[in-house]
Amino acid sequence: MIHAPEHMPNRTASNRAAKKRGLAYIPVVIALVLLAFSVPSPAQDVQRIAAVVNEKVISIFDVQQRMQLLITSARLPDNAETQRRIAPQVLRELIDEALQTQEAERLNIRITEREIGDAMQQIERANNLPAGGFEAFVERQGVSFDTAQDQITSNLSWQKLLARKVVPTIDIGDEEIDDVIARIQATRGVTEYRVGEIFLPIDNPADAQDIQTLAKRLVKQLRDGANFRAVARQFSKSATAATGGDIGWVQPGERDAAVDRVITSLDRLEISNPINVPEGVQIVILIDQRTNAPPDPNERTVSVRQMLLQVAADSSPDTIDAHIQTAQAIVSSVDGCDDFAAA
Repeated sequence: MIHAPEHMPNRTASNRAAKKRGLAYIPVVIALVLLAFSVPSPAQDVQRIAAVVNEKVISIFDVQQRMQLLITSARLPDNAETQRRIAPQVLRELIDEALQTQEAERLNIRITEREIGDAMQQIERANNLPAGGFEAFVERQGVSFDTAQDQITSNLSWQKLLARKVVPTIDIGDEEIDDVIARIQATRGVTEYRVGEIFLPIDNPADAQDIQTLAKRLVKQLRDGANFRAVARQFSKSATAATGGDIGWVQPGERDAAVDRVITSLDRLEISNPINVPEGVQIVILIDQRTNAPPDPNERTVSVRQMLLQVAADSSPDTIDAHIQTAQAIVSSVDGCDDFAAA
């Protein structure tokens, strides 16, 4: 099983975030040519075109290789039925990667060999592989090393692009900080649940049955030992897919009512059945739970103010002494924050 490094983002979630923040994309011309991936193709067919993204050709071989990588990393059954079900998703992933790589190239974003090597080392550590053993491991699974390397490079490019274009626009205001502090105070004595999720959207009602079937299949594989984080990264369409589906700590009432009921009934590390929610199907895992300590009646809130008296680096000893005397006079004359602010 291949566990990806934590920093590798989910493409769908990252795309949405970037679009919301006005990130420009190059003009897109996509031609879907062939979608019959479920049956292995003869040697002469593997280079047939699956899609064309601007001038980038995605071949049947590319799709088959990525499917094999997904099957290995998520520990899915390696059969024609699995390939048929994941082929459309894999193709969409490859199209996203092509668009993102082209956008990174347009912005002159480059990935160094060292960065690729560091990412591979993280994967090796996450999978208990010997140093330098990633290439041999991938090829033992029947996957071209180039396929794995291309995915790593694309992920790193997209991460750099987001860091350059999106992260600088994030502004956390005082109100948001106050809201978090208020929430922490309000949760004293309340049981919280750390939850992981896999969200499968139903964009077209005609696809509802197929999505339900996929959800049941994923639940079975997860209960048979498939890695939840790896499956979430590959299948979930929620923004949390970037963190392996980890929602973080939630309280009753913060999620959909049906999901709330399931979360509070799960044992630690138990996988839920598929849950019907607005816009799709959700699978959750209870990672942990905790009850926050009740309020301490002796706890005090302390307000702190500070004053800075600037002293030039080349000031004379007399000047420095004068500033010290001024500071001492202020300290001796104030009684509380209000006096300090007026000083």
